[in-house]
Amino acid sequence: MLEEFIEKFAKEKSLTKRETEILFLLTKNITHLKEIAAYLKLSRSTINNHLNNIYIKVNVKGKAQLLSRCFGYISEHLPSAKEMLPTPRVLLVDDKEDPRLILRDHLEDMGFSVIATTSLSQARRLLENEEIDLILSEISMPEFDGFQLLKEVRIKNPKYPVFLYDRTYKMSK
Repeated sequence: MLEEFIEKFAKEKSLTKRETEILFLLTKNITHLKEIAAYLKLSRSTINNHLNNIYIKVNVKGKAQLLSRCFGYISEHLPSAKEMLPTPRVLLVDDKEDPRLILRDHLEDMGFSVIATTSLSQARRLLENEEIDLILSEISMPEFDGFQLLKEVRIKNPKYPVFLYDRTYKMSK
């Protein structure tokens, strides 16, 4: 993906194919004339001429400014890291509708994708058929408790992240 943006930068600045190759080498930390010349099988003076042409086209005074301008261009055009990363999926298990909806809305506002369910059987089915990154479960429910879900999950995948909460807990003063 990075290469694609370097190509766009080079095209926008009207760099030749050879100048673009030199820019690619610079972005890979191959910066000495001798190294670039050896890599491209050209003389140092030819590389120096190409670099001077690049500096003129990009309106910079040296390699450091060139790389800074190139990476600045890339950072302006790359999607944000958040857009590039997959959305974490949370399985939310709670038998009470109001807390489940409040938690779901809060988690979605934080950028999570939430699959909410009310029962152990639904949770099992979802864990088998869906990609889940985190399980969030109420502890006390009529059909089962969160500890039972935790125990089943730990048997199949001991490292799976599971968080249990108790909505009946009250803080004292």
